Amino acid sequence: MTIERDGTIRTRPATGQDIPILQGLLSELHSQHYDAMPERFLPQAAGELDSKFFQGCLGDPSQHLVVAEEKGQVVGYARAQCRSNPDGVAHRARTFVEVHEIVVSEAVRGAGAGKRLMEDVVAWARRQKASGVELSVYAFNGDALAFYRRIGMSDMRITLAMALD
Repeated sequence: MTIERDGTIRTRPATGQDIPILQGLLSELHSQHYDAMPERFLPQAAGELDSKFFQGCLGDPSQHLVVAEEKGQVVGYARAQCRSNPDGVAHRARTFVEVHEIVVSEAVRGAGAGKRLMEDVVAWARRQKASGVELSVYAFNGDALAFYRRIGMSDMRITLAMALD
């Protein structure tokens, strides 16, 4: 992706016209995950299924699908969902926002698009009266971990895994 740079990144709600670009960004993210963990991820994720998936997200009021753009070109997106959990055996009832994906084109990483997307998600979470924002990151993704910590997120839970032959 070639981007003409002017340094101004803004966010806006995604539309159906953005779906092909979102598919490409998701494919970029998926490739990174597949390269790091081919035993867990399929080699191909983007396609017609994802088109229908994104279309469903646009019509779901519990989800927030937002794009970052520079000079009118989409350079990233975030997808978040507002969730409510009732009281459990040990956990309190709460409403929170879970970020499912945040993807910024490799061509513009470090220019502020990720930060703008997260600011937009946090503002949406506040409007939903959420108590917080959560997300999961695979341990191999050190750049993402560093980014999230830089913007004020902290470790809450660590998932450990053991592969069985």
